[in-house]
Amino acid sequence: MKKITIGTLALCFALGLAANDDIETTRIKNDNSFDEVLGYWNANEGMMKHRPGGAIRKAPNGRSGSCMQITNTDKSFSALYSRALIPTDKNTDTFKLSVWVRGKGAFRIGFYTYAKDRKYVSSYMEPATVIDSGEWVKKDYTIPASKLDGDVGNVRIAIEVNPGAADLYFDDFSGVKETALPKK
Repeated sequence: MKKITIGTLALCFALGLAANDDIETTRIKNDNSFDEVLGYWNANEGMMKHRPGGAIRKAPNGRSGSCMQITNTDKSFSALYSRALIPTDKNTDTFKLSVWVRGKGAFRIGFYTYAKDRKYVSSYMEPATVIDSGEWVKKDYTIPASKLDGDVGNVRIAIEVNPGAADLYFDDFSGVKETALPKK
């Protein structure tokens, strides 16, 4: 019986590896619960000062502890980005991002992109997501790095709220970077 159990475990382990041997997954950890927003996420003050009126703050009423609140006016622009630079290969990487959100307004999620020498290249944002809910709603995004313009070597995750009234709450962000491995 012991040999059968060990053999079965070994077979299950081998099948699990074989099923995923063409993709490497890296978990993105960046204060996912927004409990330490200022330590891991930055307001894009350079862009926000040109269209003032919005605000980004830590709020106590999240799904699990604190959350992040972004408010905006009809004329203001608010943006937040992760401090972490994530190494990226446009040919092999795909990002899968999820965030819980509630409130009212529209936001975009995407990346600020940088070259391998860490100089800013451009930005890529998914189309706007419109929210009008007092309940937490999970939003999922799959973004192939091949969508990014320019000579990209690194990205920062970004959330932007374009001009328009908004009062949005974000919590429990999660993400992975999947890298297609070379064919054997």
